[in-house]
Amino acid sequence: MDTTQRSGTAHFHAAKQVALEYTTGFCTDSAAIDDELMERLTEHYESGEIVELTLVIGKSLSMGRFMQVLGLDQDCSLQSQLAQG
Repeated sequence: MDTTQRSGTAHFHAAKQVALEYTTGFCTDSAAIDDELMERLTEHYESGEIVELTLVIGKSLSMGRFMQVLGLDQDCSLQSQLAQG
């Protein structure tokens, strides 16, 4: 089974598929991102775009972890306050 079938990205265009594969690798096992994956990224994206993609992935991942550690992902007190009126 190839990577696109395993990750459920077969319906995306090639550029999106490799970006999703890169994102998954970054979030699950960044040390496993190899030269071959980076080469495939450069076939679709310029170096500045890869830097921007990496920054967005890193910021999103760290924000999720930040919120999880502080328990902010469990309940939004603002929503409950608004519901109470």
